[in-house]
Amino acid sequence: MVEFALLLLVFALLLLGIYDFACAIRVSNTIANMSREGANLASRPSPGLHENPQAVMDVLAATAQPLDMRGKGMMFVTVVKGDRILSQNPWKNSGLQNDISSRIGTPSPADPNPVANELASLNLNPKQTAYVVEVFYNYQSLFSNSAVTLGKQFYSRTVF
Repeated sequence: MVEFALLLLVFALLLLGIYDFACAIRVSNTIANMSREGANLASRPSPGLHENPQAVMDVLAATAQPLDMRGKGMMFVTVVKGDRILSQNPWKNSGLQNDISSRIGTPSPADPNPVANELASLNLNPKQTAYVVEVFYNYQSLFSNSAVTLGKQFYSRTVF
């Protein structure tokens, strides 16, 4: 009985670790699919979505179940022309709106069209336009508590 109790504890911890790893993989796959579908929707001249990036991001958030995108997620839809950011729309329904910024750059009043970071491999002509959808999600592990935080910010970017 003692040996069984010790092995059961080890086995339970192993199963919880496997479950936590599977949840992290699910989060990674979900946000990768969200960024792909978002870039597809943003670049497609479909009625009602092409000119409304907030609607695209709201649709993406609705399909992200069981992820809590409003509390732990953030999205950006950025239009890049050539090597410059033409416009950028952060998701307004996120609770992390002020905590996370775009990794490819953020327009400011001083520089409304900054150079897009990490997109040099695209080699866009000055007349070509690309849509970039970035999805962030703050994942918190099952093994986190108030003393130890085992979390990871998952990130996915798709250029269309």
